[in-house]
Amino acid sequence: LHHLRLKMVVRGNLRRLDRTYAPYFRFADGTVAVLSNDFWLRAGGFHRSCLTFMAPKGAKVFANDEESARSIRLDSPWSGYVAFGRPLTFKTAHNVIIQDKALPAWIGTSLRDRIGQISNFYASKLGFRRIPEMFIFSAARDSGPHAPSGFHADVLPGSMTFNFFGPDWAVRQPAAVNSVIGLLAHELFHVWNRNLDHWSPGNLLVVEGGAQLARALVEHKFESAQRPVLKQVSGALNRCLNELSPDRSLASQLRRAPRLLPYECGLPFVLATVKTGRHSKSLQEAFFAAWRSALGHTGRHSYDWKALIGPDTRGSVAAGLRQAISVRGGYVSNLRTEFREDGYDLAPVAAPSRRQRQAAARRLMQELMASNCRGAVSMFVKYPRGFLIARLPSGRRCEMLRANDFVVKIQGQSPWPHPFALSKSVAKACTARGSVGISLEGDPAEAKMMCSAAVHAIARPVALHALIVRQHPCCAAARGSPAT
Repeated sequence: LHHLRLKMVVRGNLRRLDRTYAPYFRFADGTVAVLSNDFWLRAGGFHRSCLTFMAPKGAKVFANDEESARSIRLDSPWSGYVAFGRPLTFKTAHNVIIQDKALPAWIGTSLRDRIGQISNFYASKLGFRRIPEMFIFSAARDSGPHAPSGFHADVLPGSMTFNFFGPDWAVRQPAAVNSVIGLLAHELFHVWNRNLDHWSPGNLLVVEGGAQLARALVEHKFESAQRPVLKQVSGALNRCLNELSPDRSLASQLRRAPRLLPYECGLPFVLATVKTGRHSKSLQEAFFAAWRSALGHTGRHSYDWKALIGPDTRGSVAAGLRQAISVRGGYVSNLRTEFREDGYDLAPVAAPSRRQRQAAARRLMQELMASNCRGAVSMFVKYPRGFLIARLPSGRRCEMLRANDFVVKIQGQSPWPHPFALSKSVAKACTARGSVGISLEGDPAEAKMMCSAAVHAIARPVALHALIVRQHPCCAAARGSPAT
């Protein structure tokens, strides 16, 4: 019998990597959590050793819904995170919550108030599942009033983590509350749908897109705002298009740098997959019926994305959706075909909103920077002034732009009022002359920015609508109409 005792000293936090679980994190109140999976010895699989976590002097250890001033022994390699310290603890009817003392109190209250409602809703559709222990904390590498704000959440078999960072969470605001509840709805759905059969672009889209559509259904059912689900799908689709590169397929981008694509592109992809109107069901009924079919009677089966498609349409639908993922520039055209068959119309927006125009202007500036600097460059959007170049990647120089430059005009125009027409002008100038005019704040002279790579015209945003189909009364029950 061999004993190995480890002592850990944790200071600060690591920078998050996309699609990974942090090996450890530190609460703002000093509590430390470590990923227990990393401590299991491997020998032809996980070696069932005696793994015991001991509490530091004057603190407690927390894991698997337990807390102890002495030690906790774990019997499973998939127990999630283990915490050490003196955080706040709450026991709800559904799970145990470990909360950072430095976290704004309203965040914890909002989450605790909705765990039962959302969990019961999912359980009523997909069967009971144990809700893992939840860690809610505030931690970031940067601090101060100008630090970036955001969140990061993960779900493991033994724990859920919610990290809220930055000044935007300090005060309870309606938009912030909606974000917290929406994030909870998304992550709780992963308790049911996380068991992917294997990694693939399609599976990544349905696991995250499924949680996003579940979130939209929860918000429509329970929240006072009750945003129409199709409007949320349209918003996600437009954000997806703003992130997609015209030069690569969605599948290749998911393999290289997923970022927000699994969420924004996944939501409309899942809507096209569950095929609502074809089966005379509401969107909510079709969505949960598809997941019941994919997960099996126990709700615990691993699954592939094609299992969400009904057996009567599986071949043709799977082929169209596979094209949407794998063909360069084929995402929207193939989804439009699937939506049309299912009673939805996808059409360009006649009058884009200010937010949509801002997103298009930002995308145009990103394309210009990528062309001039041969790669992505960080920037801040300072509406209505322009774009502040933040920093250049290490070892990279742009042909014109420098850190702290403030771009205020492109081709002699402000980028905000008509970004779609401006992007066509920029694409044409890059093709014809190999350069575009750029104006910097404080410099009246227009400078020429060379286009070292193609700059693409930006497509107008689209909106998804339910088609109104006039049917004879005897036929109405045969198909039904898709719900919004």
